[in-house]
Amino acid sequence: GFAEFGGGIINRVSVGRLTLDQVHIVDNEASVAGGGIFNAGELFVIDSTFSDNSAARGGGMFVAFTLSAVTEIYGSTFSGNEAIAGAGMEIHKSFSITNSTISGNTSTLDQDDVYSTAAGIVLMRVDASGPAIGYLTNVTITDNAVDSANGFSHTGGVLALDNLGDNGAIFDFRNT
Repeated sequence: GFAEFGGGIINRVSVGRLTLDQVHIVDNEASVAGGGIFNAGELFVIDSTFSDNSAARGGGMFVAFTLSAVTEIYGSTFSGNEAIAGAGMEIHKSFSITNSTISGNTSTLDQDDVYSTAAGIVLMRVDASGPAIGYLTNVTITDNAVDSANGFSHTGGVLALDNLGDNGAIFDFRNT
């Protein structure tokens, strides 16, 4: 599919709870955010695959900051996704990923791009109510790459943290 937000799926705040169990989100595109899925509500992903999706931000998944946004991912794979920022996923709220793989995602920057980026995960805090925390347990993060034409030194192939306030963004790794 193709859309401005959520090329494959869009989960709005008003929708409520969305559970994806053994679902394959493949070959979708969003011109702005969330090639595979754009989430602004409660999202639970179980044994699913997000691959070959693309967007300007959040190639596989984009999670917007809303008070109701919840994201929990179990036993899933994010691979072969592309974006300027967060090819695997870009998240603006605390989240958890367990027993999953994030691999082979690519972020590309051209001369005009100013995003802090990572090909695997971008966790970005956008309000001052407390830190955004990414809980990763038994997660394999491998072979993600940033192709930067502008040579920014703040780009990273695996993880990027943007601290937009005093509270910042934090990753909690366990067996990862």
